[in-house]
Amino acid sequence: MRKLKYEIGQSPINIYTDRPNDYIGQLTDINVRLFLIGKYMGEISDEFTRVELVTPDIRPDFVLSQTKLENFDILRSFAKDYDVKHIHYETNTVPQNHLKGLRADVNVFASEFLAKDWGCDDGSVIQIGYTPTSQQSVAQEPYYIGVNIPVKQMSMGICPVVYDTPYVRKYIQPAQNGFIYRNQSEIAQIVNKLNLMDKQDVQIIGQNAKITAEKFFTKGQFNTSWKILLEDLI
Repeated sequence: MRKLKYEIGQSPINIYTDRPNDYIGQLTDINVRLFLIGKYMGEISDEFTRVELVTPDIRPDFVLSQTKLENFDILRSFAKDYDVKHIHYETNTVPQNHLKGLRADVNVFASEFLAKDWGCDDGSVIQIGYTPTSQQSVAQEPYYIGVNIPVKQMSMGICPVVYDTPYVRKYIQPAQNGFIYRNQSEIAQIVNKLNLMDKQDVQIIGQNAKITAEKFFTKGQFNTSWKILLEDLI
């Protein structure tokens, strides 16, 4: 009955989480309601509703954690109390090795590299990659340095400078649509090179990065992957 109601659009899926996230916020497009619980007191976008009490009309269908450094255990316990699936969506590399042993009911990673980094490359995980978010600001800098592929910045025409992994090399070709580094020394070399380059050449690399983002990291793919996952779990 629950699945039937969702399929005909009468009942949204209610997901409780502990922090706003531009990626996750896009799930409102597929009949998902997002509720923030916990101690997060920063500004939130319109996609999220802050709640202090769980009421019968918005009981959770799923609980979603997004960092193992803070509220993972709390949300796992919360999901158990309400007898719903605890999903963890990981978009960052391992900050502390002792966290690798933590597992949710459903473990979702933004890339196979991250799954391997967390020691979860046994075939039991789900991969749902990055996507440009709807809330984009005007590009302020000609390049962006990060560990993961910065899809948001790339979709704005910003040249990415990204840490070297097999996953990254699938999408970033050095000096064509971005740059790849292996250590801090190489970051300094790349930044120095970018500062000496003609501004128009850097912009061309940024535009190539934008084409890459639009080709491989679409909002439609992101939402479809989550829709399939959530409906399979209902």
